[in-house]
Amino acid sequence: MSNLGATLTIRLSPLELRRLRERARAAKTTPSAVVRDLVAKDLAEPQDALETLGARSARWIGAISDARVPQGRKARESLTGWSPDRRG
Repeated sequence: MSNLGATLTIRLSPLELRRLRERARAAKTTPSAVVRDLVAKDLAEPQDALETLGARSARWIGAISDARVPQGRKARESLTGWSPDRRG
């Protein structure tokens, strides 16, 4: 008797299947391993997961309305010490 709990069948469009195979080939692994990794990442517990997208992008999110901040390329240099946390 087979263990059906250990298997899963998924249906993919031809485009999705091609992308899956390309990713597996690039990672030098099997398409099944790529799917298992994607499912494991998606179903990970929050405390087990790495940083969220919001946490990773927090340093770039925010608005500064200050005439002293130059526009364009010089803005990055002048904002190196800036923090989105306004609590001090």
